[in-house]
Amino acid sequence: MDTFEIQEEISEDTVSDAIKALEEAYEQEQIKILLPYNSGGSVSAAIDLIKAIASTKASVTLELDRYAISAAAFIWVWFFLRPEPHVIVQTTGEPAMIVYHRPRFSIDDHLLFLDDLPDDHDLRVSLEDSTKIFDDLFEDLIATVGYITDNENIYLYNRVNIRHKLKHARDGYYLNQDCVI
Repeated sequence: MDTFEIQEEISEDTVSDAIKALEEAYEQEQIKILLPYNSGGSVSAAIDLIKAIASTKASVTLELDRYAISAAAFIWVWFFLRPEPHVIVQTTGEPAMIVYHRPRFSIDDHLLFLDDLPDDHDLRVSLEDSTKIFDDLFEDLIATVGYITDNENIYLYNRVNIRHKLKHARDGYYLNQDCVI
């Protein structure tokens, strides 16, 4: 079994060997992709890896170790929620955490989200496309962990409407905050 450990970040460099092996794989071959302590990175590299995993002839094990953030969380959640017959999604058995947020650019310790861009900005199209993909997957994720609808997540308590914790998590996500699961 070929094993690829994509540590720390998702980038063109860190996923290229795994993508090449996935593209060249034959049936019955087994490939393991480890995401240990991964803090995310490039959305386009994550999408390239997802496409390679989805289209490979090999059997793939995608394993999360401790935590996956951003693009790494996106990859793991993608196959967790959208199973492929040839892909096993698992953790190492240790408690694991997913930190999921909308795509963004980090510029000198400042964050730039789609909402920050004017309609005619050069970066808008690429960020719009990736944000839609992330948002669609997030809606599936939040539903999987128990979110129903805004109205069904409100509870009357002592004459006060209070919101379910998943409603707060969802609202935070769409306000460009991290959602921790």
